[in-house]
Amino acid sequence: MAKNKNGQLSVVLTEDTLKIAHLKVAPGNPEVSNLFFREIKGLSDDEISSIIAQTTMSFGLKKPQVICVLSSSFVTTKNIEIPSLDPGEIASIIELQAGRHTPYSREEIIIGYINFGVYQKNYSKVLLAIVNRKVVMRQVDILENAGVRVVKILFGPEVRAAFYAQTLHLGEELKPTGILDVDSFSTDFTITLRGTVIACRNIPIGIRQLSEESPESYERFIGEFKQSLDSYQSEDIEQLPTEHILSDDGEDQQALQEALLNTLSVHSRIVRYAEKVPVAEAARQVLVAKKKTTFLDVISPVLAAEKSQIDFLPEEVRVQRSLEEQGREGLRFGALILIFLVVVGLMVMSKLYFKGALLEKIKNEYAATQEEAKKLEQISTKTRLVKSYLTSRLIPLEAITELYRIIPNDVYLNSLVIDEKGKIMIDGTSDSMSQVFALVGSLENSDLFKGVKTRSTTAKKERGKDVAAFEIVFRLESAQDDGSEDLTEDAAEQRVKAPDASGSKAVQE
Repeated sequence: MAKNKNGQLSVVLTEDTLKIAHLKVAPGNPEVSNLFFREIKGLSDDEISSIIAQTTMSFGLKKPQVICVLSSSFVTTKNIEIPSLDPGEIASIIELQAGRHTPYSREEIIIGYINFGVYQKNYSKVLLAIVNRKVVMRQVDILENAGVRVVKILFGPEVRAAFYAQTLHLGEELKPTGILDVDSFSTDFTITLRGTVIACRNIPIGIRQLSEESPESYERFIGEFKQSLDSYQSEDIEQLPTEHILSDDGEDQQALQEALLNTLSVHSRIVRYAEKVPVAEAARQVLVAKKKTTFLDVISPVLAAEKSQIDFLPEEVRVQRSLEEQGREGLRFGALILIFLVVVGLMVMSKLYFKGALLEKIKNEYAATQEEAKKLEQISTKTRLVKSYLTSRLIPLEAITELYRIIPNDVYLNSLVIDEKGKIMIDGTSDSMSQVFALVGSLENSDLFKGVKTRSTTAKKERGKDVAAFEIVFRLESAQDDGSEDLTEDAAEQRVKAPDASGSKAVQE
């Protein structure tokens, strides 16, 4: 029995009456919150649906789940023996044999059964219950049109037996017990053993006939009751009940109790069903107002629905319920996935937003510092350029100062050339060739110069005096080397030295 925090509806719908109970089925604390009764003979299905919808609203329920209790007057029952103890085999055998016990085809009926014991060797006794599919679908349609959802269709005698089994501990009894539930227009006679129904019959005489018609009504009732016992005994189902229970107390029930004892020697006791379960004040007022109506069948599911073996809800309706439930689960799962994605997206977007805001804050805080840094960088660049320029301007002066220090007083320079690559060329005269060689050695030993080479040396007369003319090439230490230029200079030097050698010879001679 599916749970609903606001409770559930239990409905009994016959040809003459409509009974509705608002049940709260909290574990350990069941309660009958409200009751409703209405005679519906002659009303259309739409009118009945409207009555159910209005009653549901008056109970304060919105789209509740409903347990429908099917009266025994709609159900054909048969006690049969099945040559098997296996539940699967029993179900298969009943499925094959069900059509033999009714004039309807298998497609036109819905079956249920109660396995109530093992008899003889490898035999199970079963109470087979058969109902016309049209009867069930009519009740489902009426309830669905009222805006309520049917979750179970139970068998009335079974829930009555289960109700008294729990409240009177009949499940521990080893002998059958009869239950007479007298309603307005009919009486349900149920025989129960070990907490479940083993036989039942609907007697078409109720309190209205017993109280309003002639005394012959009791005789007719006694006759119907005796016929029910004879049918039960002839089928050899079990031994006859030693005790019978009348489900309510009243003048008519007391008179019936005396009639059963006096005519059939049947002992019975009156057990008021309303005292066996908590009943709210609103429901109790209905019980007082409708004394000639029994609500046992519509109240019983508050205790018995979970343990019922029979459920007449059609298979196609079950499949539809399953598909609807799967669809709802799919929608819920999709909604959860969508919510998860939205939450993840919001988290990512919030992180990006806060990081962007932090970056913007840092930029704003360090914008002035960056401007100052740019200005300092520009000043530093200009300073380096000026320093480099000044340094490059001082190199020639340093070179001239070094040459002034190195060149002896007897050596005279005719020219001094310094190019952009740091190459220096000097030419001049000296009183002797040894002074020229000494000058070359001093230039090589200087930390300011490198690559000192003598391009040419010649002896000549100048103002009647023998002198040595020379041309020397070298570089500043900071100048970059250029190998190709050195090769060119070496080749030129070789070309110059050839005639100088011959000239020198001539001079020596």
